[in-house]
Amino acid sequence: LALALARAGRLSEGREALARALRLNPSSKRSRGLAKLLATLPSGAIGAAPAQRWLRLRAPGRAAAHFRRLLAQSPEQRALWSGLFLARGAAGDLVGLRRSVARARQRFGDEAGLMQAAQRGQKQLLAAYRRVGRSPPSAP
Repeated sequence: LALALARAGRLSEGREALARALRLNPSSKRSRGLAKLLATLPSGAIGAAPAQRWLRLRAPGRAAAHFRRLLAQSPEQRALWSGLFLARGAAGDLVGLRRSVARARQRFGDEAGLMQAAQRGQKQLLAAYRRVGRSPPSAP
């Protein structure tokens, strides 16, 4: 149950379910191992899995919407910002990509990792325009 809740993006509920399981059976190696794993994860890490699936399924608009929901809960998670950049780029959303990069810069400054992710998002954006046979916009 704890792992299912965590995978659904409900990490705090998953941790609570795991705590109950450990109280019932404190000698469970599996529960103790899972507790260690869940303790190391930031709240948005597991919840990003559905967004990553949407990206693999070539549904970047849905992925971007999922990343935005996760960022509303955990705006400090840099990996979620990186995912949003990639999703917006893959969706061909120039305005959204620019807005997201600007918001991330306000929060974190020009951190190298985030700016590299923004560049990957820009490459995704250019590829999306080329796929539909349109001229790419000016660089974000």
